[in-house]
Amino acid sequence: MAEDHMEVLPRPNRLAVAVLVLMIGGSILCTSLFSPLSAAADTAYGSGLYGAALYGGVVLDATGPVISSIVEGTPSDTSITITWSTDEAANSRIDYGATVSYGSASTSASLVTSHSITLTGLSPSTTYHYRIQSADTLSNSTNSSDGTFTTSATPDVTDPSISSISARTPDSTEVTIRWTTDESSDSAVAYGTTASYGATTTSSSLVTSHSVDLSNLLPLTTYHYRVRSADGSGNASFSSDQTFTTAEQGTTQNRPGQSVSIARGPAGYAGGTSTGVSAEISAIIIANRDVFLFAQAQGIALPAYILQVLGMGGTAAGSFTRDLETGAMGVDVRTLQVYLNTHGAVVAATGAGSVGNETQFFGPATKAALIRFQTANGIVPAAGYFGPKTRAYIASHP
Repeated sequence: MAEDHMEVLPRPNRLAVAVLVLMIGGSILCTSLFSPLSAAADTAYGSGLYGAALYGGVVLDATGPVISSIVEGTPSDTSITITWSTDEAANSRIDYGATVSYGSASTSASLVTSHSITLTGLSPSTTYHYRIQSADTLSNSTNSSDGTFTTSATPDVTDPSISSISARTPDSTEVTIRWTTDESSDSAVAYGTTASYGATTTSSSLVTSHSVDLSNLLPLTTYHYRVRSADGSGNASFSSDQTFTTAEQGTTQNRPGQSVSIARGPAGYAGGTSTGVSAEISAIIIANRDVFLFAQAQGIALPAYILQVLGMGGTAAGSFTRDLETGAMGVDVRTLQVYLNTHGAVVAATGAGSVGNETQFFGPATKAALIRFQTANGIVPAAGYFGPKTRAYIASHP
């Protein structure tokens, strides 16, 4: 029969097939192929690679990533960045909260070895607990131990509020500028003969009551100044432009604790009647105006010559020995301002030229007040020029 002449094909080499299947990833099929093998095959191939394959024993990764080099960035008031490393590609997760129970998490699915997670929306001035977790492609995960960080306080972005600015009645070469702020801050005064200033005196002490002395000033000079205060966070405030006028050369203002004698009048005064007063005596009296006013408020009777120079009685005519106009400077200008302020023609409501702050400079405000005084009293021409007619009127109307 033909069958007796059929060629008998060799049986497949089952080991070769198994190896081929293993190479292409067919571990399940490989296992099914080798399951029926005899003990002889196991003896022949041992318990190595082939032996493991014979029993379906493909070795898989069962080790979690090693976490190292944990670094906490500097916390802000609402955020922090935490970085770490792993010895194999893995994802990133941080559990965090106000206690070790955490409660919040921030994650990244990217498989990396250098990890960085930024936590946001945190509360200022708060201590947080956190724990890092990384898992590899086969979900083997590793957790770090508990860590903590504290967020910073909410930053101060509010400027100090400046108030109560004052310039103590200036001497001929110095003045003290004072002001207050609503929070501790430093002190600076920019000053000069124009609103461009040019010089600055500072103090780095953080205080709420500020005092800055300006020295080496020019006598009989109007100065512009502006104060500035900055708090510990660098927030700064500036005042508007202010002015003061220094006194005549050699004039020194009364300091706290000094005494002023008022019992004896200068030469030229007899029985309280003025026959004239020198510029030097007028300067001393006017420079200490506040002291005399305080003495009068305490019931002390002031001599007539003091009242006259201060425009509080008698005649000040003896103080005027020249004509005055815009730009003039001197003690007689201050005396004129005192007279105008007490006779219905106020030079200024506040600041330089106002009551108690009369200056030795004849400026636009003095001229305007003099025009009002001349107009009200029928002095012609009412041009703001202080000449013989106005001097005569004042002499007859103390």
